[in-house]
Amino acid sequence: TFFDLKLVYEVGPESFLPPPTVKSALLNIKRKHLFFDFKFKAKYLAFISCLLEKPDLSVKTALKSIFRKSQVRSISEKFGLNLNAQIVCLSPSQWVNCFLEMLEVVPEKFHSS
Repeated sequence: TFFDLKLVYEVGPESFLPPPTVKSALLNIKRKHLFFDFKFKAKYLAFISCLLEKPDLSVKTALKSIFRKSQVRSISEKFGLNLNAQIVCLSPSQWVNCFLEMLEVVPEKFHSS
């Protein structure tokens, strides 16, 4: 959500002494422009943490812990979510869209903390 990651190249084990048993790579990491005010960062991270407590849950089941059933349906249609996929399969932009939707439609007392 906060960074763009780009694989520059892979580094073979033979580049190290002793050679490791894992693969290595060089990444280009570039900070993204935030889609929301920085003051919401802690709330956004709490939102993600809440939904990822059980990463094997479906998107539908996980979202129902914060949104009403009708809101989950609406969010699915609005942002192209596969409700049967695991919650960990959401893209960064889908996470942000769901968070912004929560700020708009869910009373603050029901926000994750």
